[in-house]
Amino acid sequence: MTRQSHTPFPTAVMLGLLTLAMTPATGAQALRNRVTYPRSDVTLETVAVTYPNEERAKVSMFGTDRFNNIKGTSIAARDKGKAVTMLKLDLGRMPHPSQVCQSCATYVVWAITPEGQTDNLGEFRKRGSHTLDGWLGSDMETSTRHQTFSLIITAEPYYLVASPSRYVVATNADTTASEGGGLKVERNLINFSGDSDFDNKIVSPPPAVEATDKKYPVELRQARLALEIANYYQAGKYDQKTYRAAETSYQQAAQSYAQSEPIEAVRAHADLAIRQADMARRRAFSLARAERERQQLRERDDALAALDLNLREKERSLKEVEGSKQAIAESNRRLEADMAAARERVTQVEARFNQLQAATTRLQTDLEAATAEKARAEAQLAEYGARCNQSVKCIEDADLINKQNRDRVGREFSVTQGELGIVLTLAERPFNAQQPTVIAPGSQLKLDLLADYLKRLPNQILIETFGQGCGSAAACQSVTETWAQTLARHLEAQGVPMSRMTPVGRGAAGAASAAGRGRAAAAAPQVKVTIRNE
Repeated sequence: MTRQSHTPFPTAVMLGLLTLAMTPATGAQALRNRVTYPRSDVTLETVAVTYPNEERAKVSMFGTDRFNNIKGTSIAARDKGKAVTMLKLDLGRMPHPSQVCQSCATYVVWAITPEGQTDNLGEFRKRGSHTLDGWLGSDMETSTRHQTFSLIITAEPYYLVASPSRYVVATNADTTASEGGGLKVERNLINFSGDSDFDNKIVSPPPAVEATDKKYPVELRQARLALEIANYYQAGKYDQKTYRAAETSYQQAAQSYAQSEPIEAVRAHADLAIRQADMARRRAFSLARAERERQQLRERDDALAALDLNLREKERSLKEVEGSKQAIAESNRRLEADMAAARERVTQVEARFNQLQAATTRLQTDLEAATAEKARAEAQLAEYGARCNQSVKCIEDADLINKQNRDRVGREFSVTQGELGIVLTLAERPFNAQQPTVIAPGSQLKLDLLADYLKRLPNQILIETFGQGCGSAAACQSVTETWAQTLARHLEAQGVPMSRMTPVGRGAAGAASAAGRGRAAAAAPQVKVTIRNE
């Protein structure tokens, strides 16, 4: 088995020192949006081995606590000239990847240095097998550029992943030997990124054939999982072309398998789907991160602009304060000079008054008081005269306006004397039953004229509306009440207080009564306004 080529995606894998066990790290990172940055949440303690140049070293491999029945060896030879470490792994009793986690489809071998560098050494699979059934053991030949590293094997959704998942099934032992003697080892603490928790990114159920067909190609399963993970990172949004191509390749692989085409064709389509999906996922991850960084830069620029504007405002305010301080100082200087001159004038006035006789002072004071009293009396007399003239003028104007309005209302309305007071009847019909809250445009001017006349009177006002041909008695009653309320609100809007108005709907019976004995109901008025006697 040889190492398969791959293209890693960027993920943080930190290293240090520790024990052979995996423990979840504490804390949580708030998700800013759907695509998140990696975080360390799982650790594994093992040893890193330094392989000597031009020597053959044998290192034991064993399973982690959950898979302690896995055993094997790793034989390494460091080629100094090529700066590469050749590895041959032989492991047995490997469980089916789906027994490790529900979304695992294969195994990947990793070389991890104490400095935090990871190297995907290839997919660990039974030689010549395109399925995962009967994986009791196999060997693998691969290589890495590193000289000091830990060897671990993890269960993964597909072979092209670039950081190990937390599902570690095997690691190298800390008892090692080489042809030249003991090997240099150091403890190595591996921190796994949050991205490796791919179980949370697989949301669609697998097709039924995966569970029922023991010969189902592992590449098809890996392609499906690669597409699921790419979809989680919104590859369809950020790299739609590549993601759609991956979907097409996966569909071609599934169709080829369903049609029993050669397994090589199925594997070729599926492998292409894996590579395309991983490329779309890596591009989507990078573009989403770049988008977040651009947004952060925009927010930072906005914050800086706001700070700069605030600073300029404060500088301007400071200049204004400085200017105000200078103006106040200058004003204080002028005030002090004026006060000195005033004190000098007061001294002169006091000296003069000391020369005057007390009698002259009293006479002067009395004269000034009399003059002031006369001025006040003249001002009051002038004010009273002006008020009187204005009142007479206002009364004359009001009488003229009331007479003009009364004459105009008399021309537009029929005016009669009723038992309650003066009755104004509108000959035309401003309402209809279909739109009871709408006043006919041709009647609005006349009603405005009526409002202008009524608002100048102190009397109470009775508004009556009558209906005919509007349906049943109950319907006519409801319609006429709406007409009365609508007319009252219209008059109120023109300045007539609602407290002075009483709107009443008389219905169809009221229409017949209003028409008078011997007249048709259709001749009945629709609106009557009574100005009540005081």
